[in-house]
Amino acid sequence: MLRTPIAPLLAGLLALSCTAHRMYRPTSLEEHADYSLAFIEFDDQGELWSPSQLDSALAHLERLNSGPGVALVVFVHGWNNDASPREDQADKGSIYQYRKFLTRLEEDIEQRFPGIGFPVMGVYLGWRGRVSNVPLIREASFYNRRGAAERIAGASATEAIYRILTTMRVNPNSRSVLIGHSFGSMILERALAQAAISALLASPEQELIFPADLVVLLNPAGSASQTKQMVDILALVLLHDEQLVEQAVTKALESGEPSKQHVLNCLSRLEEPRRPQPLKPPLALKLVNEPKADTARYDKLRSTRYEP
Repeated sequence: MLRTPIAPLLAGLLALSCTAHRMYRPTSLEEHADYSLAFIEFDDQGELWSPSQLDSALAHLERLNSGPGVALVVFVHGWNNDASPREDQADKGSIYQYRKFLTRLEEDIEQRFPGIGFPVMGVYLGWRGRVSNVPLIREASFYNRRGAAERIAGASATEAIYRILTTMRVNPNSRSVLIGHSFGSMILERALAQAAISALLASPEQELIFPADLVVLLNPAGSASQTKQMVDILALVLLHDEQLVEQAVTKALESGEPSKQHVLNCLSRLEEPRRPQPLKPPLALKLVNEPKADTARYDKLRSTRYEP
């Protein structure tokens, strides 16, 4: 009788069912009659697969932005999606639905503002939201993919989104919409929070202008704690001195683990009144014979009163 080891067989099946961890769009820029679409992909550690994808998107955005303006739509997909050709499938894939949305947006702009030639550009931020095509394994990957999304919402994604939006802002007629779905909402939320705080610290004397015209979070999988903390920290300037709040935020950022509570602690230390200087009493009040603790006297009294 043949006996097939179950564990190695299951391990092999699991390995075959995993999706590839790689860049899917080496040709990252598509130009269509109705819109243009750029892909920017990140690995599981939150780094760009290829910086040339971001450079290509920025160069194309600059060309479009030199005209009357551009309608920019940035989309960050969520759990169980990625930038693979599978997402191009009709009625199922996120890229297919995204293309339909860009086409409808171009038609709507042309209908409302005929003859202006306001181009539409989409930027698809892709990451490995799907690890397997097996339904059971796919459902069990929730916490694993949440950890990946938290890593992606780091310096590289923040820089990419911020550079795209600042490039778009060069033309005052351009408009931008940021859309995040599922874990993509969490990535977008954290990246925008970090970008806003960095912009505030870089130019505290200038009015903070939010880089996007509209942010849409669809079925967000995060707790929105990052955004709430950012809003609470920004609201501190209404109750405290603005310069002290800035110093407290700077100290918290220098620690490497900033949080609302850390900022409040730093602010409390900065606002703590200075301790008064020790008093120097006049000579008339100075004691000539300072009192001394005479424990022997207390022992003597105790033995006289309580001992037979």
